[in-house]
Amino acid sequence: PWRILSPDASGVPATDGVVLEPYLPRLSRQPGVGRIWFRLYPNFGAALDGFKRGEAHGLGHIPTESVDELRGLPGVTLHRQNLARYTMLILNTRSPLFRDTQTRRAIALAIDRESIIKEALDGEGVALESPVLPNSWASEAAIKPLGYNLAEARKLLDAAGWRVGPGGIRVREGLTMTTVLAANRDIPANIKVAQELERTLRSVGVDVKLALVGRDKLLQDYLGPRAYHMTLVGWEAEGADPDLYAYWHSSQRDIEGDRARYRGGSTT
Repeated sequence: PWRILSPDASGVPATDGVVLEPYLPRLSRQPGVGRIWFRLYPNFGAALDGFKRGEAHGLGHIPTESVDELRGLPGVTLHRQNLARYTMLILNTRSPLFRDTQTRRAIALAIDRESIIKEALDGEGVALESPVLPNSWASEAAIKPLGYNLAEARKLLDAAGWRVGPGGIRVREGLTMTTVLAANRDIPANIKVAQELERTLRSVGVDVKLALVGRDKLLQDYLGPRAYHMTLVGWEAEGADPDLYAYWHSSQRDIEGDRARYRGGSTT
């Protein structure tokens, strides 16, 4: 057990981080570490500079593009761990493009998630079948993967009335399957994932137009008013309890964009 020291006791201003020390009454022996100082930096670049200067002895949440740089530093050991976060592709069922289950299922079958993980995320990710993470006690092992099947995706689109038109783009009742995919451009991995989705969905006749915008614009102009066809959004656990209420319960459907807790995450 650890306890948080006040700024006066630790000598560290609250703006510079949090200092912990062992809570001796709860320990059976003298600890090997006297204090741990969690320093605060405005962004990862600043944290990396502090790490290089010796201000910090460890870094977390390392962006993929910084891994090679850290690996090349003397005395550095990298540890990999699955984080409690995921990124999902949301389809707007209010759109006439996605009003039927056959079309939505076809979209899911046309997405090669393993390829996206390899090409867009440098292999740093796991394909999920549920919003409950697989290492959670609440995970349901009986859920079977939908899989990747272009032939079945094309059959479902045909059955849903989408016919291949000029340029290979599908058309139904005069409506062309041109869809806007909105994503947070501030996260490099999101851009790569969106580009992979654009490429793979084109193979079944779906014309994807990318709207790569900042986080605030994504929330206010797309998610809040539900003004999107498809969007990439992320979720990150705030603790060990797999409580999905704020994201999945039907009572939460009217949360406005500025109150939504979507983070625009990077892991698939």
